[in-house]
Amino acid sequence: MPNALDKGVLADFYDVKSVVESLLLCQNDLKFVFCQDYSVLHSGRCAKIYSGNNELGIIGQLHPKICQELSLLEAPYLFELDLSQSLVYSTNFKVKDIKKFPKVERDLAFVVDESVAAGSIIDIIRANKIDNLFALCVFDVYKINETTSLDNSLKQNILEKKSVAINFTFQADKTLTDSEIKKSIDDIIGLVRSKFSAELRS
Repeated sequence: MPNALDKGVLADFYDVKSVVESLLLCQNDLKFVFCQDYSVLHSGRCAKIYSGNNELGIIGQLHPKICQELSLLEAPYLFELDLSQSLVYSTNFKVKDIKKFPKVERDLAFVVDESVAAGSIIDIIRANKIDNLFALCVFDVYKINETTSLDNSLKQNILEKKSVAINFTFQADKTLTDSEIKKSIDDIIGLVRSKFSAELRS
């Protein structure tokens, strides 16, 4: 499936996820929980969509077997929403003042076991309330192979690893200093390393 913003690049899970998030903008506590029990979709490349504890639908990549039956050259990503649930909007909104101080963005890429869900990393970071962390999102996940550029210290058992790249946005009620941002980044790296035995890609 082509990427709408770049015709030369195929859309991935996170492109389609951003579409779903836009459609469900009025839902509170939106989250995506990876699953392996939906036979139509590729195992490990699909997630159930929740608003709080309320299941709204599913998103993922079409199963290779079905792609073969349909003679598809590329496996498309798709989603399904239960409109009876998705159109029930919460009126319990939390309104925050718009901060006038600049945001600072940083990208980190972690090497983790292939079994570690990207969503689990996001959940752990959010739960620990990192200082001045305003937003975070996964923007790239791929399985590591022999051709992937890695430090020598990361090359052990590379066929059982994947890279998860996350964008972090920091903002406060003042202009953040380099040392404050570094402390938050160091806290994130330490947390992900301790919880998932992750290593940082250079």
